[in-house]
Amino acid sequence: MLRLNRFAIGWLQELVEKLHQIRCDWQARGQYRVAATPAGVRGADPIVGVRDALALPQESSSRDQIAERLGTCVLRQGGLPARHDPR
Repeated sequence: MLRLNRFAIGWLQELVEKLHQIRCDWQARGQYRVAATPAGVRGADPIVGVRDALALPQESSSRDQIAERLGTCVLRQGGLPARHDPR
């Protein structure tokens, strides 16, 4: 699953940057796994567990931390890529 995910991100980045030359300030900073509803929070827990098991850098984050990082207060909680994550 991790390989598929990385392939999909790489493919999207190639479409954006090379094929269509979209100027959108693409930055490879990792994946944001966040939720906006209580059900979404419950559903995100297994994903966070998989990231922990694979030792992928992430930070569990509160609503305030997510708002600071992403600029929205709609999202409740989740896993943000660790600030040093190069992906």
